Amino acid sequence: MTNEEIKSIKALMKREVVLAMGCTEPVAVALTVAKARETFGQMPEKVEVLLSKNIFKNAMGVGIPGTGMIGLPIAIAMGLVAGKSERGLEVLDLSSDEIQAAKQWLDANQSAISIALKDTSEKLYVECICRSGDAYSKAVVAQQHTRFVHIEKDGEIILHKALTANSIITQVNAPTLNARKVYDFATQTPLEELEFILETIPYNVEAALEGMKGYGLSTGKILMRSAGCDIVHNVIAKTVAAADARMDGCTKPVYSNSGSGNQGITCTLAIYEYASRKNIEQEKMTRALIMSHLFSIYI
Repeated sequence: MTNEEIKSIKALMKREVVLAMGCTEPVAVALTVAKARETFGQMPEKVEVLLSKNIFKNAMGVGIPGTGMIGLPIAIAMGLVAGKSERGLEVLDLSSDEIQAAKQWLDANQSAISIALKDTSEKLYVECICRSGDAYSKAVVAQQHTRFVHIEKDGEIILHKALTANSIITQVNAPTLNARKVYDFATQTPLEELEFILETIPYNVEAALEGMKGYGLSTGKILMRSAGCDIVHNVIAKTVAAADARMDGCTKPVYSNSGSGNQGITCTLAIYEYASRKNIEQEKMTRALIMSHLFSIYI
């Protein structure tokens, strides 16, 4: 592979494998709300949120980190009161004081929030409109959890990107991938260029250990107790435990893949747990982690 190809693929991976706090669907909603409020310039009187069916379905029943609450209203309040859009998928990583302020705002302004379905063919679509009187601002995220495609204020278009089949690729100038290129990058790139992927291990392992304490459905804990500790069941148990924890509002961030926390958990923990149990050398594990994450991005 050429140095330019290595540089391009590595940059792609660093864009797609990033820290995320909480389930990424309500995170995308909070992020969109934060951007709309920032664009508006002040706290609005009303907040309208329009969602694709997929986002609506996946976001309404999950725990929001640090709140002890589930669902979109608290995520919207957190994005509105204290969210910073520059933080991307970590927009819900707020202090206890900020979370308390969001709860207080929500208690006093429940009727200010409206949530509805958007008539769209996009699976990932979030639109937020902030209003006070005739003044308004609008922000839209689509196709990727952090990809703003439209921002406007009082009729002035600040940002607009067309939604097309290949708009994500052109937006990020991603390299053209295929199975051979993924394999070659993982196996031939100098090891020091790949070691960034090891950063995913402590975060995703910590989420798995937290999940074993009994979050959500306690699936990992039950599986470990009932199915034994062989490698296959250990890998599955640790993976679902981490997913259970983050879907139930655990405050441990995880490294996501392509906007999905559960996808990032799976890409990391399956490789790491197997390598640890089999005493696989670190170089081989590192290259396997790269292949796991990059194939997930490619697919």
